[in-house]
Amino acid sequence: MNQGKNQGLLAELKLLLRSVPSLTVTVFIVATISMNLLANKSINLPFSWLALDCGIIVSWIIFLCMDMITRRFGPKAATMLSVVSIAVNLGMCLVFYLGSLIPGTWGESYVDGSETVINTALNHTFGGTWYVLLGSTIAFFVSAVVNNFVNWYIGRTIRKDQGFAVYACRTYISTGIGQFVDNLIFALIVSHNFFGWTLTQCIMCAFTGQAYRDAEDIHRITASQVFHIPFDEVTPLQRRNAKAVNFGIVYGISEFSLAQDIGVSRAEAKAYIDSYLEKYSGVRAYMHDIKETAREKGYVETIFGRRRAIPEIKSSNFNVRSGAERIALNTPVQGSAADIIKLAMVRVFHALEGLQARLLLQVHDELIVECPQEEAQQVMQIVTNEMEHAAALRVPLVAEAKQGESWYAAK
Repeated sequence: MNQGKNQGLLAELKLLLRSVPSLTVTVFIVATISMNLLANKSINLPFSWLALDCGIIVSWIIFLCMDMITRRFGPKAATMLSVVSIAVNLGMCLVFYLGSLIPGTWGESYVDGSETVINTALNHTFGGTWYVLLGSTIAFFVSAVVNNFVNWYIGRTIRKDQGFAVYACRTYISTGIGQFVDNLIFALIVSHNFFGWTLTQCIMCAFTGQAYRDAEDIHRITASQVFHIPFDEVTPLQRRNAKAVNFGIVYGISEFSLAQDIGVSRAEAKAYIDSYLEKYSGVRAYMHDIKETAREKGYVETIFGRRRAIPEIKSSNFNVRSGAERIALNTPVQGSAADIIKLAMVRVFHALEGLQARLLLQVHDELIVECPQEEAQQVMQIVTNEMEHAAALRVPLVAEAKQGESWYAAK
């Protein structure tokens, strides 16, 4: 019975592929693959309430193709072709992933010393992350089904073709609903389960495509979720403790060190860490994966591919091994931050050419520039812009410039 049903679906799919114009099918599949790759690059916008990635360049083509197929062949046909598109996309992802595992450098570099940066960036783009791929696949399939049947239902309700304007309106409505469903399901699968987003944040993401950004106080959010209290009731002390938890855990802090830092007992510090890792399961998975990678390879890398050897991670001595594990957790975070500030220094140095301003000093994540008073505003804009664009990440790099007659006064 099932075999006969499967054969029937296969025959139906073959007939459909012969019926739908090959150009439409080709554009549909190519747009799906392109969107998957372009989504790795975010778009820098002048406002923080909206977050978009470059996938939007071709995403409308995908929904347009589905609407065209729905209009002529029905929602089932459009859904079947969506499954074909997903299958081809997953196959390409597998090919790209296997390619990222092969030793070597992607393409040619025109800037000396940038081969590692380019190689790492492309490996991350093509290699991907399993839960992101899972979330995007499920989200795309469900949104395709919703889009196809909403489009079909609107057309059926109208009952007659009333021209291009009605068809365009029908397409806009179904696409908007489909895009909302896509964002919501992806946020629920990936951001909620692996990064600790609340349901409210997931719904806001569905409306705007927005991850929670500088409009929110991440330390108050953590305090609210770790201490199980409303956001507006977080006290300054609870926020300070949450800040220590936020920074300390990803740096591999122990419960003993955290207890000393925030002045609580080891039991309380352990409870904070456990609650944090339970809420942000993605952080726990990251910590586990980093340590396993370090044991397997003997080193860890920053996001730009700079390596730090950690042979002590295989030590039989517990204290030595534990210290090495903290180094493994710390290096990708602080090492990547160090890479970014160095890239920012180079950008600022070149951007200041032609001015009297000069770069004096770097202090952690700060750059100190000396300039005449009449250049102050221009230099502040230059430094802010160059630091915020020092690296392309999925989250925004936010820089703030201040001026004063001394470093102390500027702070």
